[in-house]
Amino acid sequence: MKILDTHLEKIKKYLNHKGAEELIFNQLFEVKVSLGNEWSYIKDKKLDKIFYNSFCNQLATLSGQQFDNFRPILATSIPFTKFRVQAMHPSIKVINSKNEEVPTISIRIPAKQKYKITDFIHENTHIKAQQTLQEQIANESDFTKKIHLILKGDFNILISGGTSSGKTTLLNAFLEELYHKNPSKRVITIEDAKELNVLHENKDEFLVSRTNTSAVKVNYIDMINSCMRLRPDFILLGEVSVENSSTLLRIGNSGHKGMISTIHADTARDALDALAINLRLHGFNSSDGAIRQYISTAIDYVVQVNKVQGIRRITEVANTKEFI
Repeated sequence: MKILDTHLEKIKKYLNHKGAEELIFNQLFEVKVSLGNEWSYIKDKKLDKIFYNSFCNQLATLSGQQFDNFRPILATSIPFTKFRVQAMHPSIKVINSKNEEVPTISIRIPAKQKYKITDFIHENTHIKAQQTLQEQIANESDFTKKIHLILKGDFNILISGGTSSGKTTLLNAFLEELYHKNPSKRVITIEDAKELNVLHENKDEFLVSRTNTSAVKVNYIDMINSCMRLRPDFILLGEVSVENSSTLLRIGNSGHKGMISTIHADTARDALDALAINLRLHGFNSSDGAIRQYISTAIDYVVQVNKVQGIRRITEVANTKEFI
């Protein structure tokens, strides 16, 4: 515990930072502090590579876990506190010049004040704004304007298309637009090959094997569940498959907004049918109507991209509620 206490002393002021909800450590000499709707970036020379590695190893040892290339996910808490910790090993991260092969560490800060029931009951202006935005989207016929409106809100989006139709290219265009609209958002990506261009500074990018042949024993489900504890504003997933469909939809149904993924299908309706088939193959035994309802509450919009006379074009922008 003495070694861990030394590391905790280094970050004590961040754990007690006024208004802090989460701390993210994912590059040397810096901590990102979530203050609810905004992030504060603080430089600190004490947060060196020794701190990153020793802090994670100490937490793993004290909780009876291992944290290495083969067991790259650590879920624990700081002993004798309510600070929850999630760490991701560098072996599953996309490494660049800034993160220099250090783990990503997220520390959830428990609420410091007590709340009454009445504190949770008030007019939800955010929900009303989203409803108004959905009405604008429904009334907009121009695809470009419609997509700009969708990216303006907190929606879960599925990009659908056939092979070489431009799904990933379109997703990168979405990413650039999201950056220009709000560069301070925190973005997390999960891919099986590095294809996405994330301009946001507050980001973590992870790689996972689709075939489970990697020496690193982590799958899409483990990765998605872990990344949801890293405080993403936007989470961008690789292609939807049988293995990850149920997890993706569960996250969408849990209230998280700001998720974008891709799927192989020729129309928006086919995309939802493909999701339904994936769920059945994964063991869902509900009725067709119940499955469609489940999908439509998790995914807000399907953007269909197809090759038209050899040119990539958006051919549909569909609200999933239309297909129930």
